[in-house]
Amino acid sequence: MDFIGLGDDGGETAVGQLAARATNLWGLLSRRRRRRRLRQRRQRRRRCNYIIREIEREKKRERDI
Repeated sequence: MDFIGLGDDGGETAVGQLAARATNLWGLLSRRRRRRRLRQRRQRRRRCNYIIREIEREKKRERDI
């Protein structure tokens, strides 16, 4: 991602440094967002597994009676 009119030149000029820093910040933000989305997906799966396990436990209990 490049900021229009700034041009990330690898930090050669002050403007280039600003552009590089902004690009870096953007990357960090999107990475953090992606990680949060992954974590939510994992939690959802874990919740489903928990419910499934509960149901299986109930079935076993009924079989034992």
